[in-house]
Amino acid sequence: MDYIKGQAWSMKNRAPSYVAALFREDEEESKTALNSRPFTLQALNAPVQRPRPKKWLPIYLRQWFVWFFLFSTFGVAGLVEVALVLSERRKGWRTLGIESFGGANFLKSAVPVILTTPIGFIFGKMDQALAGMHAYVVLSKGRAPADKSLLLNYTGGRFTTMRQSLFNAHFLVFFSSVIVLTTGVLSPLASGILTSRGSPVLVPDVSVQSTKSLGLISDIASLETFLAAAGYAAAAASAGNLTDPPFIHGTWSVAQFNVPPPTGPGTNGTVIVPTTGIQTMANCGAAASQSATLANGQWSIQAAWESCTVTMTAATQGDQDLFGVEPVPTCTQNQQQNPSFQPVLFWFLSGQTQGLSLTFCQPTSRAYNVLAVADLATGLLGDVVVVDDNVAQNNFTGPPFNGQALNGVYFSQTSDRFVNARALAVQTALPDSIYRATRSFAGGLAGIIAQNNGAELTALTNKTYTQFLSFAAQQSYFFDNLSTIDSSIQNWELRLWVYPIAAHSYAAALVLIGLLAAWVHLMHLRARRDVHLSCDPSTMAATLSMTSESGFPRLLKAGDDDAAMARSLKGLTFGISRRTWQVVAEGEEEGTLGFVTGRGGVGPSRDVRLGSLASSVGTPGSTQTVFDAGDQQGLLSGAAPYGRRESNVDPFTIPPSR
Repeated sequence: MDYIKGQAWSMKNRAPSYVAALFREDEEESKTALNSRPFTLQALNAPVQRPRPKKWLPIYLRQWFVWFFLFSTFGVAGLVEVALVLSERRKGWRTLGIESFGGANFLKSAVPVILTTPIGFIFGKMDQALAGMHAYVVLSKGRAPADKSLLLNYTGGRFTTMRQSLFNAHFLVFFSSVIVLTTGVLSPLASGILTSRGSPVLVPDVSVQSTKSLGLISDIASLETFLAAAGYAAAAASAGNLTDPPFIHGTWSVAQFNVPPPTGPGTNGTVIVPTTGIQTMANCGAAASQSATLANGQWSIQAAWESCTVTMTAATQGDQDLFGVEPVPTCTQNQQQNPSFQPVLFWFLSGQTQGLSLTFCQPTSRAYNVLAVADLATGLLGDVVVVDDNVAQNNFTGPPFNGQALNGVYFSQTSDRFVNARALAVQTALPDSIYRATRSFAGGLAGIIAQNNGAELTALTNKTYTQFLSFAAQQSYFFDNLSTIDSSIQNWELRLWVYPIAAHSYAAALVLIGLLAAWVHLMHLRARRDVHLSCDPSTMAATLSMTSESGFPRLLKAGDDDAAMARSLKGLTFGISRRTWQVVAEGEEEGTLGFVTGRGGVGPSRDVRLGSLASSVGTPGSTQTVFDAGDQQGLLSGAAPYGRRESNVDPFTIPPSR
């Protein structure tokens, strides 16, 4: 009977007189059924204009949230740059107080997580909300094919979504997925932002007690300090790698002070003390000309250097090596009558090869105001920095020394036999220490004289004599005097720094991602202006409410897979009704529904679902199937507002209570 009625509806315009009675009878039955329905069901089927629903948006797409988050990402990029500037200005940050959490390692692993995880999570949620809503964006524009609207599915993998969105020309979804993928580069960049390295930390205004001041000691004439210096030079020459003693650094000697104990967890700090220092230079050089002649068991040695000349004799000792030190009073420039200030000559003669080495040395010294940098743990000087040479005058810088250094080898004869013995010991011990040092070279004295015309021996002499002079100056030219000096302590701590390359790269990537996200959401805001959803469309109830009065769902049935639904909806286009705000097939509300089937098209399966109500219009084999308002009743079958006839809907019966 239903089949006959359906055929009659399709033939109504061609043979109205033939089926008029049938239509009148059916209309009377429909009116009777409609009057017997509950009032609410009649109101539901009434063709009224419904108010536009209030717009619903997921929180991740709401404007206030989007812009707050994007500006926050720009703020994070700015904070990273500010942290870089502060890191350079403050020489990093101390990690003291967080040792229980792992110290610097904890911060270096926690900060990247804090900087990347929330950003990646929120961008992922934004992408999920945007992709899930895009089907409704497409439907709001109308004439949307099923494969780009109803059948759209962007819940697959990231690369699948990008491929499908690019194929469907849904560029907003594509770029949103690109943003989520790009956030993956933030993690390796953020992991390199923090680095730890040793950094100096200056602690100012530290009081240090100085125990010496610049000036000659009272017992300098006893020569005890020079004998001690000769002993140190001998030990240094024998050891080869002996370090400088406290308050001596190479050519520098500084006034002694009490080094404060180390502070903090490390022992690698230094104290910086403003004090006075003396720089003593040996100024040694090889003779410009030299000769040695053996006659009557005596060696006759002649040498010249700059304005100085020397002629001396030495008794031969068979094949034994000979060495010694002599004053040089015959210099025409800067002549000194006092042998203690005269240049000296170190001479070495090999008994085996008769090789000769003559080295002239003319010591000089000068006092300066300096910054002495001493290690807190060892008390040894690490550096001496000159401030100026405006040193107050005293008995070293003024008369009787006038800033000149003693050669430390020759002194005026005295009546004190102990002083004379010390002077002789110094004259013997100093060249002997140089000679002992030559034993470490291949061939001993003869071998080192043969190397580079004796240049190696001249360098060794200059080094040993400099150590002797520096030690003697520190012991002889600073007298006991207690005073308090304002100094500073510089501790080397393992501190956290911001690595510039990683910080700039992270900030730049974050800004670029934020700008792209801002463009995507501006475009999406414009694209969704006609989308009016009253609630979250992800629930089944919401989906049903969007199609409850539409006819096309009758094309689908339980058990359809994706391919079956695609075949059933092929050729139809869809949109959102401006009257009911529901998803409808194009032509439902106007009473004419058109879709393309193609040759063979959707096949008989859809005709069966339509109740075989479709009538082909045109020539045989036409690809256009058109339903008029009456035929559409068979398609919609229960969607009364879109057809001329009222559908028979059974009233809802409340289940009996148990």
